[in-house]
Amino acid sequence: IEPDSLTVIITNEVEVDLDFGEEHQVQAAVNIPEEELANIQWTGGVDSTMSCIDCLRPLIRPLRTADYFLEVVSENGCRDKARLRIYVNREKPIYVPNVFSPNGDGSNDRFYIFSREGVVEEIQSFQVFNRWGETVFEVYGSQPNDPLSGWDGSFRGELMNGAVFTWYAEIEFIDGTVELFKGDVTLLR
Repeated sequence: IEPDSLTVIITNEVEVDLDFGEEHQVQAAVNIPEEELANIQWTGGVDSTMSCIDCLRPLIRPLRTADYFLEVVSENGCRDKARLRIYVNREKPIYVPNVFSPNGDGSNDRFYIFSREGVVEEIQSFQVFNRWGETVFEVYGSQPNDPLSGWDGSFRGELMNGAVFTWYAEIEFIDGTVELFKGDVTLLR
């Protein structure tokens, strides 16, 4: 008796859109009991992490748009393949406020960089300059979303008056790229 042919499908979607740093749970299914599979193999997706390459439901965290290929083989030697394309929006999710008020009220008292969790490897440098180009704050090797790594509006132990300051930040992302961000911030008293 000839066995039924083997079929594998990716059940949730064959094309997925993700933002940089997001994860996707893949759902693949076969038309035979999983214990009758002799081999499960995922390939492709060079710049990604995958929770497993020999299971039907891996968690994938791609860094770039890529195709993923799943091949399954049954105990009887039947084969089938499926493809999944994941599109990655490479826009970096960084937010730097343009105003802060270090007045001690516990709200918006520090100037620091925000980012979605798991996207930034390290803020290599973060510097703030006054209108004459003098560095009034700098920190190296910090993490985003950390108020303790931010500027409190003081310089040499003295509170600065309200003004506009320029800032620069070199940020390393989880894919190894380093990008320069710059802007200005208004200090309100």
